Amino acid sequence: MMRLSCVPSLALVLMASAVASEPRPFSEVASSRHSDECLGDPGVAEPMDATGMLQRGSKTPTALAVAEVKDAFRTGEAQTEERFGEGASTNTSKDEPELDPEWLEKPFKDFSIQCSHNTFLHGSQYSNTVDASAVYTALELGYRCVEIDVYVEGGNLVVHHDSAVWGLFGTTNRVRFKEFVKKIKEWCEQDERKNPDEYKLPLIINIQNGAKSEPKLKTETYEALGPRIVMPKDFTINTLLKKLAVRGQGKKRKVLLRSTKLDAGSEYSKIVAISKLKNHGALTTSKETGFTNKRLLKSGAQTYVPSDTNLKDVAEAQKDDKLVRTYPHHTHTSSVNYKPFYFFKQRAQMICINFQGMCHDNDEGCPGPIKGDRKGGDCTCLRDVAAGLEFFFEHCGYDGYVHIDSLSGRCWDGLAKVTSGFMYPDEWKHGSRRRLPTIGKTAPDWKPFTA
Repeated sequence: MMRLSCVPSLALVLMASAVASEPRPFSEVASSRHSDECLGDPGVAEPMDATGMLQRGSKTPTALAVAEVKDAFRTGEAQTEERFGEGASTNTSKDEPELDPEWLEKPFKDFSIQCSHNTFLHGSQYSNTVDASAVYTALELGYRCVEIDVYVEGGNLVVHHDSAVWGLFGTTNRVRFKEFVKKIKEWCEQDERKNPDEYKLPLIINIQNGAKSEPKLKTETYEALGPRIVMPKDFTINTLLKKLAVRGQGKKRKVLLRSTKLDAGSEYSKIVAISKLKNHGALTTSKETGFTNKRLLKSGAQTYVPSDTNLKDVAEAQKDDKLVRTYPHHTHTSSVNYKPFYFFKQRAQMICINFQGMCHDNDEGCPGPIKGDRKGGDCTCLRDVAAGLEFFFEHCGYDGYVHIDSLSGRCWDGLAKVTSGFMYPDEWKHGSRRRLPTIGKTAPDWKPFTA
């Protein structure tokens, strides 16, 4: 029988949900372990220090070192039945990426896009690191779905992160919204000049706005991106990729605007192709994931791993023909990420993570990370999940997109290991609370829920 001391009290659970119960810096928790007296699933490995695990090259059933997995991606040494790329569209053997022509005949809903959460800052979620250059950085890292929070202050559109949880977390510095759309335009033009003969797949700009009906929102967005914007009448979840991809000199990459806070009939709504408005482009929904998840007391805390109920919610949304976006729980204030593997298995389209990764305090940031590198370049944050995803999209996808049905067993195996096959030091180890297979064992064969 499990000892009562191993079960969190209701008061503690609710307190953890209400405040930013963040993992401490790895240096502070490297030696912490769950009590041996707390009985869990004997098949689940003991939590270990993620930093040390990756540095030491752990070969436990639940993880491979990032370096080892990268080598496995390249050389074919990963323990899967399929070679990386066999039966799938991949870029491992090409100096220049190529788009599988069959992708062009596939509907948009069948793709997952490399997606960034709160792309307007490069540090922890409530630090003074809001900067228009952050969105440029994300695009350079391969993200093709970005997020900008927009508010009206003093008659101007400004970008910042405001606490929605009783003001506990504070707020950030402010930057004018127009600076962000100008940066997106700047990146698009530079990329188009550099590689005019390569297919460009559409960007998704997720504008979570407190502006709603503010006319300036349409004006400033359209001034920068007007010719690129896909109108609602021209987009559904079944729109074929060939209708959205462009190639050739002078062709402009298309942009899909997504907003869930949208007033029907507003000027801005006329250019938003993904929203909650019926008969207005594609329908969408968002699912928060991380520290505490839905049905906490019934299913248990699913720290950093999607819960079974999270995945069933995705299945329900897909049954209703909605594009699904997932994002880190609001208590992940350090910008630490959830582990996204199961959302890919569930076929979510926009699996958003923090590209900067865990920042130990508000003085740290990641203004200049290196693509696929967990802690290189101008970056003092820990980018385990982000670096793994960047590597996955580069080797299993094209231009920030992967076609789920085309992924080989090798890609699935690599995705599990480099993005989800480790345990954070404060992660609950009990398999009965996960309700999902331990990633790194049977997870690649796991079948998604249906509604």
